[in-house]
Amino acid sequence: MLGYRDLPRDWKMTVHRDIAVIGAGPSGLSAARTLAAAGRDVVVIDKGRGPGGRLSTRRGPEGVRLDHGCQFITLKQAQSTALVQDLMDSGVIARWDPQSGKDSVKKPFAEPDWPIGVPTMSAVPKWFAKGLDIQCGARIESIRADGGAWQLLGSDGIVASATQLVVAIPSPQAIDLLAPIQPDFLDDMHKATYDPNWTLLVSDAAHENPAPFEVMTPDSGPLGWIANQASKPQRPSQSAWIAQATSEWTREHLERPAEEVATLLFQSLQELVGGGLVGTPTAHRWRYALVSQAVGQPCLVDSARKLVACGDWCLGPTVGHAIDSGLAAAEAILKTDS
Repeated sequence: MLGYRDLPRDWKMTVHRDIAVIGAGPSGLSAARTLAAAGRDVVVIDKGRGPGGRLSTRRGPEGVRLDHGCQFITLKQAQSTALVQDLMDSGVIARWDPQSGKDSVKKPFAEPDWPIGVPTMSAVPKWFAKGLDIQCGARIESIRADGGAWQLLGSDGIVASATQLVVAIPSPQAIDLLAPIQPDFLDDMHKATYDPNWTLLVSDAAHENPAPFEVMTPDSGPLGWIANQASKPQRPSQSAWIAQATSEWTREHLERPAEEVATLLFQSLQELVGGGLVGTPTAHRWRYALVSQAVGQPCLVDSARKLVACGDWCLGPTVGHAIDSGLAAAEAILKTDS
């Protein structure tokens, strides 16, 4: 059955595939969707509970859903811009035009009207995943070439086998996975760097949001972005806030317990919104949140080994960059087949 699901610990794939994609974030999904549409037999494998990567939504302690990863979607290339229209026609995204504060610590945004997933951001990867074979809960610990095929190994042995391989995970993780086989492009991968991010989630199902603004980018302090989730289309009116720390503050506190981070960031959020927030704050750490230095190539290809690597780290920090890289990876594979 197509679709994504959690796998039992002792699960092993018995069918050899044309192509295996490691990573079910925006880049891996866009690559897999393009390859499947071209008639290739594709499987996507991800260690997480479901597809999406940074296009993710979490249920808070009060039962309110919060988009704790990417806050909106930036797509500028011709191919990925066309995807926006497809997503909008399918009712998967809507435009968000938030109101921002105007005083010294609340900078207005020059161009709001951002595409976002509805009713949550996770609707976008679910749309990408439709019709794909996505196996979740499977951690690939190593890969090896064997008789013209790639074998993907987990802790209990071979997880999958495929003729061609797409690696669509953050570059530090991809380097760890690929270093033993020394692909042609390994040195290029080391050029990419990431900024980490601590994200605060606060919700209260019994109250509505008290603040008179919908987004804020403070000029100082630990927080770099604040979003009133109730201002997004098709969201409930309950109090729901996402606050992202700056990369500098995150690095300084990267290894602190999440409970301590949540307390510190919640104090800052209360000050900026004028108090009145209730609910249980939680914090999520994105170790590879935003690309700070990209490789500068759409994807990296080792044609002789039928191996392609892609991701946001190839082109830049946005979801659009990740999608464009995935599309380039699919195109590279299709060219080798022609």
